[in-house]
Amino acid sequence: MGRARTVRLRWLVAVVAVAALALIIGLATRPGEVEDRGCLTVDSSLSELLLSRPSIGPLETFVSVAEEVAPQGAARAYEHYYVIAMQFSTTDGSMHEGVWELGMNGSGPRGGTVGTAAAGASESIISINREAQSFTLWPRNGGLVNPLSESVIRARTCLNAFTNTTL
Repeated sequence: MGRARTVRLRWLVAVVAVAALALIIGLATRPGEVEDRGCLTVDSSLSELLLSRPSIGPLETFVSVAEEVAPQGAARAYEHYYVIAMQFSTTDGSMHEGVWELGMNGSGPRGGTVGTAAAGASESIISINREAQSFTLWPRNGGLVNPLSESVIRARTCLNAFTNTTL
């Protein structure tokens, strides 16, 4: 019985070592994945603006990221377009994922961060997915993208990659 116990102990130590190594490698490489995807961060003032028109109760930002959109064949009313994907919570603590389109004039992202338009510049916000439409009072129509657009999928992928690296 002593030999069987030793073998089990060695096996357990090996499993723990492999798991620890996998965790260390995962933590070391995931942040680069987010940056490699071309994800943009979202300034807190923009996140607050998106959630400033709640349909029910106050909403709180957990994390938000952006993807720049290059409109194809559409008349461009703004210099820059972004798809913003955000995880947010409601008053009961439940988490939701909303997607909005932002059109804005003025300078583009600064240091990889998208913020609100400068004073005097114009901007437009459109709710794209069901959760953005259900929990905020931004317009639903007139956007360049739809919930299944490639830019929306990329923004949501960025959000998922970002939240997986911060948990």
